[in-house]
Amino acid sequence: MTKNEIDSNFEKFLNPSILQENLVIASLFIAVFDNFKTSIIKRVKDFYIIGFDNGKYIYSKYEQEVLNKVNTTKNNTLVASLNWLKEYGALGENDLIKFQECRDMRNKLAHEMTTLLYEGFDENIYILYFEMLKLFKKIDQWWIINIDMVINPPNIPYRDIQWEQIKSVNIEFLELMSEIALTKTDIYLERIKNFVKK
Repeated sequence: MTKNEIDSNFEKFLNPSILQENLVIASLFIAVFDNFKTSIIKRVKDFYIIGFDNGKYIYSKYEQEVLNKVNTTKNNTLVASLNWLKEYGALGENDLIKFQECRDMRNKLAHEMTTLLYEGFDENIYILYFEMLKLFKKIDQWWIINIDMVINPPNIPYRDIQWEQIKSVNIEFLELMSEIALTKTDIYLERIKNFVKK
């Protein structure tokens, strides 16, 4: 790295607006990914709940149909859950590749934050962030339509449902959080009021 590059990086690092922007996107990325990961694992595991006894849920065939299909011990539950979603049609091979890119970025942000804040983030971090939200929403919609609505059908005719607009409160919250954090307009203050009233 040349002296000019070092000076440029240090100047950017000391710039409050640039530092704040980098901290915001890094925090959002890690928070949304971890929410994403937890949601995937929990939903797949909860699919196998058959009862409740002595303060604990009882699961049937979860290890056999999910966990035991993956050989690796590292991130076993996450990988197994993603494979389950792929097996049942919620994800495609390209989705798994994209998820891996998101996981790599999350880990880099979590373990190399200081270096990245100094040297600067890859410009595609924003693109990858919104692709992660899109992938999260895809799984969310698939789950609601193919699992939740089958187990507990809505009280309205299916023909009246706008399928492309289906999303959970969790996705709505993450989208709202993103809009608030990544923009500086007052319009989102009104959205917060409306969200709280729901």
